[in-house]
Amino acid sequence: MADETAREIARLRAELAEAQRKQEVAERRQQEEQRLREEEQRRRELAEQVAGEQNLAHFLESCHTFCKKIRPVDDPGSATRGFTTDPASRLFPQTIALWDDFGERQQRTWTLLGDIDELWHTALYPSIAACKSIEAAIDPIGSEDDLRFLQRLTVDNMVKEMYNALMRNYELAPSLLGHGQISFENPASFREAEMSTLSDTMGGLAIRGTSGQQPRNTRADQFCVLWREDGSVRPLIAMEYKAPHKLTIEEICTGLQSEIQPERDVIGQDEGNSFVLLCRRLLAAVITQLFSYMIDKCVRYGYVCTGEAYIFLRIPDDPTTVYFSVNIPKKDYEVDVESRLQRTAVSQVFAFIQQALSEEPPSQAWVDDAKARRKRWKVEFVDVLATIPETERQSKEASEYRTREWRKGMRRSPIRLRSQCGEQVTHSTSRSDDSESDGAEDPPSPSPGVQTRSRTSRNAATRHAGTRGHQEGPSQGRNRTRIQDRAYCSHRCLLGLCRGLAIDRSCPNARKHLKHGAKHMLKDVFLRHVRHQLATDRGSAANCCPLFVHGSRGALLKVHLNVGGYTLVAKAMVHHDKTRLKHEAAVYDRLRRLQGRYVPVCCGTVELQMPYHYDGVELKHILLLSWAGTSLAQLRVQDEQFASIQPSCDKQIRQAYEAIEALQVLHQDAEPRNMVYNDKTGQLMIIDFERSEIVQRPALLELSPNRKRKRPVNQQGRKADHGEELGSVPSSLLRVQNNTRHV
Repeated sequence: MADETAREIARLRAELAEAQRKQEVAERRQQEEQRLREEEQRRRELAEQVAGEQNLAHFLESCHTFCKKIRPVDDPGSATRGFTTDPASRLFPQTIALWDDFGERQQRTWTLLGDIDELWHTALYPSIAACKSIEAAIDPIGSEDDLRFLQRLTVDNMVKEMYNALMRNYELAPSLLGHGQISFENPASFREAEMSTLSDTMGGLAIRGTSGQQPRNTRADQFCVLWREDGSVRPLIAMEYKAPHKLTIEEICTGLQSEIQPERDVIGQDEGNSFVLLCRRLLAAVITQLFSYMIDKCVRYGYVCTGEAYIFLRIPDDPTTVYFSVNIPKKDYEVDVESRLQRTAVSQVFAFIQQALSEEPPSQAWVDDAKARRKRWKVEFVDVLATIPETERQSKEASEYRTREWRKGMRRSPIRLRSQCGEQVTHSTSRSDDSESDGAEDPPSPSPGVQTRSRTSRNAATRHAGTRGHQEGPSQGRNRTRIQDRAYCSHRCLLGLCRGLAIDRSCPNARKHLKHGAKHMLKDVFLRHVRHQLATDRGSAANCCPLFVHGSRGALLKVHLNVGGYTLVAKAMVHHDKTRLKHEAAVYDRLRRLQGRYVPVCCGTVELQMPYHYDGVELKHILLLSWAGTSLAQLRVQDEQFASIQPSCDKQIRQAYEAIEALQVLHQDAEPRNMVYNDKTGQLMIIDFERSEIVQRPALLELSPNRKRKRPVNQQGRKADHGEELGSVPSSLLRVQNNTRHV
């Protein structure tokens, strides 16, 4: 009996153990299935995260991973050799000083962005997968060409992505670019393919300094430019690339450990000195090169980039000084944890562009001052790099890089706070279709300033601009209207000025004209006033500014005459091309009956007492014209409604060319860039007659829709006759449809 009971107990225990084992197996199976489901969910979420767009903080994190792969080639023999720079005959700064408030200026941009929650939660930026594909394309840097490609891939394009996303916020957009667009351009590509850079065409006619010598190269490697809605372009930042094996971090830190006064510390010093002196000479030469470019191009901001390091530069109101700030994004990111995202290369360049945008272009007085006070590098530059032995490049004298403190006296970093927010909204914010009003009566006018700027942007510009140190000229005044915002005079008004007719009461500036009498001043008096004003009114508030629109030989300026209030445009050329300008004036005189209807009103030519500095050249002669509108080439790019106005334009173009040719004038350049349209009046005009020909025979035209269309100059090089030129106009218009701006 006892044995039977024991067996029963053993059986029950075995059954219980088996049941427990099966339960444990089932639980483990269930746990494994749950683990697999969770793992699959994580994989899906990760895949979505990698493939989906990122918010701003995550995007900046992804961009910083590029820095980890940037390095010079391991084999120096495979890298390019030669001079790092050649500052011989270049104008150099008297002082190269540390930029103490660089961090504070950079921080202003992030303070503005940090106050807008939407920017930090909305997913608008390229995905992790997209950034990974860029990272995979990074190779060691062996030349400046390698570096230029790398920077475009990892920094320039990423900065443009930031602007593209941020500009969707219609409240923020005016504080950033207005209605403009940022682009990174080679010096020769500031204009579209059909328009060449002024300094390219003018060849050796670069600005000359007091010594009469000419810089060997007036180009930086690249410029950051602002394309405006009106098609004009303003250079903002000059960039110079140096391969990292030519300009190492150690050399940069050693050479720029303190202020440099080139004439005292570098020029004429014994070549056989210490590693420290060699580095200071090398860095003085590199900065001199970019400094010279910046002065020639009339920009305050620039940077030298090696891929690993950035030397940010700013020329203040005193153009004999340049401020520098050395930044190494990889190290700054690791050290400055609290502000690390604004220390990335993309963040730094973005904020630097905003600095440049906050200031108006330098004045003519600034350039005058620079030319009068600066000196040239007086000795031939020996290849400093070659004087530094490879053993010395690892010298114990080399200074270490130390990340500079940015947070002193600043509020907590907005980027760091936003980067802690893990959630992001996947929808984008649409930009409003309504644009801010530019004024009730002003005609559309090319303006070098951002046309639509918020109060925040204006305040930032005021803070950044500081105090102007040079003479402002007679037009200076606190309540004075900026020339960029002034309305152009009407064609009828300027016709009255040239022909002694009554003042046009419909002109936007009629009240200003009437303050000086019931009639227009004499034309000769007007021209004398213009000449005197352009020689004396050259400060930051001067009533003359560049429109940053230029063609093969001329550049456009906007001029407002203080006496009488006349506002018009001036086509300016160098002294070498004065005969071309006089020829164009003669053509306008031939077309006198058409002025104000088919061609602009020509108010005469002026030889300037003081040259106007523009794009590295000295403009000495101007042709004064009424403002006629925006070119069809530009409208096709920027105006979505262009197709609706094209039929009207076609008709007006044919009428204009028929009228021009009836006066025995061959335009010889019937291209869309020389056909301008005013969308306020619906009027189209033909411009740019410097290549035109006045023929001494009647124009016999027989227009036919089946006529063979030819270019103004045929394949044999013969100039077009009247019928051929008019026949070429439709072909020119067809090219407008395929015209695209390269950015």
